[in-house]
Amino acid sequence: MGRRTPASSTTITTLLSLAGLVAALQTTLVIPLLPDFPEILDVSAGAATWLVTITLLIGAISVPTLSRLADMYGKRPLLYVCLAIMAAASADSRRGLNAGVVQNVFGSVLGTAMAPIVLVWIAQNFGWREAFYLAGIPGLVLALLIWRFIAEPDPNAIPAAAGSQEGGLSPWRMLRERNVLLCSIISCFSVGSTVIGSIFMPLYLDGPRGIPAETWKWTMSVVGLCPAIGGVLVAALSDRIGRKPPMVAFAFLMALGPLALLMFNGSIVPLTALMFVSWMGLGIFPLFMGVVPAETLGGARAATAMGLVVAAGELTGGVFGPIIAGKLADNYSLDVPMWLQAGFALAAGVFALGLRETNPRVLARKSRQEGLTA
Repeated sequence: MGRRTPASSTTITTLLSLAGLVAALQTTLVIPLLPDFPEILDVSAGAATWLVTITLLIGAISVPTLSRLADMYGKRPLLYVCLAIMAAASADSRRGLNAGVVQNVFGSVLGTAMAPIVLVWIAQNFGWREAFYLAGIPGLVLALLIWRFIAEPDPNAIPAAAGSQEGGLSPWRMLRERNVLLCSIISCFSVGSTVIGSIFMPLYLDGPRGIPAETWKWTMSVVGLCPAIGGVLVAALSDRIGRKPPMVAFAFLMALGPLALLMFNGSIVPLTALMFVSWMGLGIFPLFMGVVPAETLGGARAATAMGLVVAAGELTGGVFGPIIAGKLADNYSLDVPMWLQAGFALAAGVFALGLRETNPRVLARKSRQEGLTA
């Protein structure tokens, strides 16, 4: 057989975006059905929430494991590394934007929005087991499409950044790289801030702010559009002006939402606007989870580096952040989780200040300018 003709960047981005959607759909599979599981499994409501915790833990363990296998044996057979394939297949001028579309537009927004509607309807009409079975079908179909249309990416398509040391696939050696270590720390704080906000913002709107549920649900729906808009905006900016400046600015911007809830005393409309602007900060996720680690270590080690950064965020901020925030809220007040959310966002911005620029086009432009002034 002849060599597979490489698919276009648009085809690859589309297929991997759909894969991100399916991954998000399956990751959130348990959540819309959670109210029914105490009765189904004959357990308490508290015990049923362990289904979500276990799902997050397995995801945090599987991402670095599959990512390392992908760097060892090839990325195409392992669909969890779609960001690594996308990064290798994208031109320097579109790598950030494509990452934002794959992770934030399809995965975070459409996947999360579809799960409650589709899965609850299936569960109500056919049964909860059937909902789980049917949720697996899109993944199988996409696996066949990816196998058919996407070739194994060239591991040398993304060269390692200047000064990066070759250290194999050891996570500890990767963490010696300044950008990978910083991205892992940023992941801990950013994921923690986002998860805490997702859980406690509705409680704060309903409780201390005293906003009727019929009103604040619309606020949350508007805020739910932010990852898609922020993902495109931040990623597109990073392709033009570099990865570091938008990461710093939008990480700090994530603190605006909880601070507005705590300090802004105006009506719900400007409050929603402030929260909308703040939550566009989630557009930094494709950069610190995918683009910057890939451009720092190169395509040959991209998947392992991405898995390391994702696992760091999910195991710390994703799993323990809500537990700590919940304990503090019980012992003190719902103000504390909001301060914690804001503090985590500010910490992410501070650590982003230490990143080294990785955008090849920006680095080349800077090098030319230095050559002219020399």
